[in-house]
Amino acid sequence: MTRFNLIAFACVSSLFTGCYMSHERPSDAEVEMPPPAPTCAPESSDPIARYEVLMADDVEIEAGTRRAEIMSVSLRGLNGSDLEFAEYLYRFEAVMGSLTAPDGGAVFTNARLRVSGRSSLFGPYDIIAAGEEVVEGEFWDANILRAGDEVVLTLEVDVAEGVEGIYEVRLGDECDLTSRMWTVPEDGPTVEMSADLIDDEPITVIVTVVPHS
Repeated sequence: MTRFNLIAFACVSSLFTGCYMSHERPSDAEVEMPPPAPTCAPESSDPIARYEVLMADDVEIEAGTRRAEIMSVSLRGLNGSDLEFAEYLYRFEAVMGSLTAPDGGAVFTNARLRVSGRSSLFGPYDIIAAGEEVVEGEFWDANILRAGDEVVLTLEVDVAEGVEGIYEVRLGDECDLTSRMWTVPEDGPTVEMSADLIDDEPITVIVTVVPHS
């Protein structure tokens, strides 16, 4: 075989091999990469505030229940200063079923974060869910935690009549139960705390709504 024929044969072989491989191996653009995990700040070994989970088990609730308790935590200050707490994100996701009730309203309404021993509370807020399978929002209500004091926060919801499904409920974001808190010194302005000084983690539970018995 002449040199020209060898070169031509090599080019043709390369062409067919390249075509074959392109059909067998997906390009990098076709490979779906998982989303990156959130970067969470490391917790301090000497936090200023600490949450303790009191109730965070998966629960079963009958449709039509009012003030159903989903989860509860206690909050305690650790450095002898007054603290202000105000912001908590929440997330409701339909795992099986829908967040929209048969009548077109929301499955979960009047969501609230009740603070023990206080007339004020975070909420209640209606969760508007028409056409959505994930609903996110924020509870907000400024409260002062006196030095050496402790409060209990309980997440409550009303459940619509005639619904059934499985739902994931989270209090907090991907990293923290609350990402903001403030120190209230006796003299001077209120100072926002660094998130790593709050000993907390988000809480996620599975809520199963069953027909009323």
